[in-house]
Amino acid sequence: MVTHKIVQQEAEELKDILKAGDIQIPDFWSCLWPGLLLVAWLALCPLFSFFISSQPVSELLTATGGSAFLGVLLSFGFINARSLYLSLPREFRVGSEVLSLIRKKIRAYAATFAVLILMFSLSAAYSGVGSMAYLFPLVLCTVMMGFIFNMDIGRYRLSVFTSVLELIKSRKQGGE
Repeated sequence: MVTHKIVQQEAEELKDILKAGDIQIPDFWSCLWPGLLLVAWLALCPLFSFFISSQPVSELLTATGGSAFLGVLLSFGFINARSLYLSLPREFRVGSEVLSLIRKKIRAYAATFAVLILMFSLSAAYSGVGSMAYLFPLVLCTVMMGFIFNMDIGRYRLSVFTSVLELIKSRKQGGE
């Protein structure tokens, strides 16, 4: 269980790492692949679902295009977050209880999101209502899961941890 004391200890350890200048610049592919996986999943689910249900091509393209566009928008945030995560030394990433907790939560939210997207695309494709029956729940689900994730992570009072990561980001970009 992660306590506030553990968060503070790891934040102090992270500050020491920052002072030592042990920040790594991750390779582009390591940051990019989760975003590409998201875009692919968001494009393939409606493509597959609307194709096998014999929906009109216009509905298939609308659902696939809208979903892929949302995936591209979301992937920018994921790529940025992953680059911050990978800029930390590997030893710290592996040993950190806080990062371990966040990794587990992200995996659980990602799996839930993936299953919901598949369910939404299949139910919309077979409902006969069209692509809006997929796109509206997709956007609503994405927004709701974002809010829930922020509330869930916010319980741990990671503001100290976040400020250290923001300092790392500014140093990577040439500040300070």
